Amino acid sequence: MKLQIDSYVRGKAGLTDKVVEGRVYFIQRNGSACIVSPDGKQHIIYEPEVLDKPRSLIARTDIPARLRA
Repeated sequence: MKLQIDSYVRGKAGLTDKVVEGRVYFIQRNGSACIVSPDGKQHIIYEPEVLDKPRSLIARTDIPARLRA
């Protein structure tokens, strides 16, 4: 699958070995993804693995309003 806004992804958070999952709210030029995890924390994943396709705009209630596109 192609990486898109609101895709559900998994990968290593930043330069750590901690694996996180979450919804993409921003895609950087280099292909890395800024995500919001289910607990509300923000992370950057440099090599995201897409797990699920994006949802409709109405269903995006778990991402804070200030981060929604």
